[in-house]
Amino acid sequence: MGFARSIGFTPLLSLLLSCTADSTPAAAQARNFAGRWAYTEAGQTAELNLSQEPGSGRVTGTFSLFGSAAPIEGEAGSGALVVTRVGGVPASADNGTIVGRLEGGALMLTVIQPGAEPVVLALTRQGGQPGEPNVSTSVGDFAGRWEAASDDGTNQEVVELAAAGGEVSGTLTVFEHGYFSNRTKVVREIAVRGSLRQGALALQAWDAEAGPASAVSGSAMRRGDYLVLRIGSGESSYARPGVELVRSAEGSAEAAALARAITGQVYSVASQAAGRDGFVGGRVRIALCADGRMEYDASDLASLPGGLPDAGVDMGGTRTRRGGWGIVLRAGAPVVRAQWEGTGTSYSLTEYFQIRPTAGGATIDGRELGASGEC
Repeated sequence: MGFARSIGFTPLLSLLLSCTADSTPAAAQARNFAGRWAYTEAGQTAELNLSQEPGSGRVTGTFSLFGSAAPIEGEAGSGALVVTRVGGVPASADNGTIVGRLEGGALMLTVIQPGAEPVVLALTRQGGQPGEPNVSTSVGDFAGRWEAASDDGTNQEVVELAAAGGEVSGTLTVFEHGYFSNRTKVVREIAVRGSLRQGALALQAWDAEAGPASAVSGSAMRRGDYLVLRIGSGESSYARPGVELVRSAEGSAEAAALARAITGQVYSVASQAAGRDGFVGGRVRIALCADGRMEYDASDLASLPGGLPDAGVDMGGTRTRRGGWGIVLRAGAPVVRAQWEGTGTSYSLTEYFQIRPTAGGATIDGRELGASGEC
């Protein structure tokens, strides 16, 4: 399926972006492309809103042209940017290519579509706006207190960072607040330390009780007013005290593009293994129905044989939720907000999902799920 069909851009610049293995830039030499880039000439406009993972060179964001927008993915190298996926459609040499390169203060996008002359767009980096990714020039941009809390107030995370000598250090503390008792307890404390690299923090994080020997790699970046922390495959966002973490997505081109890509889709993944009379299996299914309904089912089950007949052990559980869904901006980025049916005494009635459409489905909270139907 061509890019023009997937997001409705005009034929001249209906872009399905591709790259060959030889043209993929080396992540180790990646320049920072994060931010908002804009082009305007003779009434025609184009805009890129990009986020970039430090070290990996992976780039995500949206590309807008003539009022239409689509989510994109790509790779960044030494002064070069290659977009590999648009609107969930993978790259294809038969449909065209786009490659960007930095020249002075401009990002030059060369668009080549079969049967048409190459088009070159000169985009310039725009000033940071609330909700947009931005490049940090000082570790002081990260210092201070950052917070995130569940909508029902029962869970809270607090990040406190101090900057000194070109490095940042501090803690991420996870709290639980009793629904009825109002008692607060510390669930976990994670120590972090890092330094500025390519406009973001390259971090080491470890359980405060276990010590630095258990450290894992992570990163932190500023997205407008917010702090985005990535450790392992997880991503968490935080705001300054008194700043709203969740806002309306009305008027957001990136949110509109996400809605077009996922509305009416069902995503699922399943796995199982058996042997020596034991069984391990799991399944996740998420339905984002066009009528606003959302269905979530997850199971993680295991059966282990025992020493005596009929003395095996069953473990695991299932989780089923039903409710409605919509798209909001959480820390400036579009996410799906589920509002479950039920009672707050049994579980939180609000849940957020980070969804990135892919060719065969979607990456949901860092996990790949395949497209399995419509609803």
